[in-house]
Amino acid sequence: MISICGFVSIFFGGDSCFLIKGIRKVNYYTYMAKAGGSKVVSEINLRYRKEPVLFHDISSWGMHAMKEDAKYAIRLFAVGETGKIC
Repeated sequence: MISICGFVSIFFGGDSCFLIKGIRKVNYYTYMAKAGGSKVVSEINLRYRKEPVLFHDISSWGMHAMKEDAKYAIRLFAVGETGKIC
């Protein structure tokens, strides 16, 4: 166990840590969903007059944006604003 910023951290699998003191639950889905929706809107605005927009493109853009947003959130919670990894 390592303590940073008053939080106790535990490593799982060698490269992940979870803050277990002070944070019990993080409701993050809405933020991921907004990131996905925003990406879809921007891609449609860029492409809709030039080429047809297909459903599989829409779902792919949304999933990719949600995945990138989740990666950012995980890094933020794992590293914090100090830039030091747990």
